[in-house]
Amino acid sequence: KLDYLPCDKLKWLFARLEGTVPIWHLSRESAGVALAFGCAMGQGRAGLLIQSTGLGNLVTELMTLPVLYGLPLPLLVSWRGHYRESIEAQTIMGERIIPMLRGLEIPVATIETPDDLAVLDDGLGACFETSRVQVFLLSPRLWEGEPLAGTSVPGSPHIAPVRVREEGFDGIPELTRYQAIQAIMESLDDAEVLVAQIGFPAREACAIRDRERNLYLLGALGSATLVGIGLAQTRPDLKVVI
Repeated sequence: KLDYLPCDKLKWLFARLEGTVPIWHLSRESAGVALAFGCAMGQGRAGLLIQSTGLGNLVTELMTLPVLYGLPLPLLVSWRGHYRESIEAQTIMGERIIPMLRGLEIPVATIETPDDLAVLDDGLGACFETSRVQVFLLSPRLWEGEPLAGTSVPGSPHIAPVRVREEGFDGIPELTRYQAIQAIMESLDDAEVLVAQIGFPAREACAIRDRERNLYLLGALGSATLVGIGLAQTRPDLKVVI
C-alpha cells in the first residue's frame, strides 16, 4: 500500500502509480506513518509518499513507531528547496533535511537523475529485508520535461463512519476509566489483538491483563486508532480492539 499526501512536485510520480497499487490518501503525514506501521505489523508492505518539509512533522512518529519497534518504512520524499525551487521558505528545510536525518540515524539516499534509480530499487528491497526506516529524496529533476498524463485528485481514506447508539440509555457513565478498560480486557479472547495508546490506557490494560497480543504504544500520541486500522485492513482475519 502507498500512503500519499499531495505535493505539486510529486504529481508526475503519483500519476504513474495511481491504479497500480492501493492508495491511502492522507490529510497529515503522521497518519501515514501510523497506518503503515499497522500494515507492517500485519506483515504487509507500505510506503509513504510526501514532500521533504513533512519530515519535520514526523520525527516523533518515526522514532516511536517504526524505528522503536524495528519495522520497515520506505519514505519516498520530494526534495523541496533543492532544485529550481520557486518557494523561498521551502529551501530552509531542504538545505537541512540530510543533516537532520543523519542526526536521527535514519538512512537517507538521494535520487537526482534516472541514473540513480538503481539506488532506489536496491534500497526499497533492503528496507523490507532488513526491516528499517529509510528516506529516499527524489529530486524534481527526475521528471523534468516529462508530460503529465492526467491530474491526480486527492481523495480521502475509504473508512466508513460507525455510529453506535444504545437504545434506552440515558444519564451519565457509571464506570471509571479503569473499570471500563477492565470490562474490555475481560471480554477479549486469546486471538484478538489490543492496541493501547501511550499513558494510562496502556498502563491499566497491562495491569489488568497483560498478554502477548497486547501492543502498548510508547509514543506517537493519538496514533493508536490509525495503527489499528492499518493492521486490521492488512489482516482482515484478526479482530483488532483499540
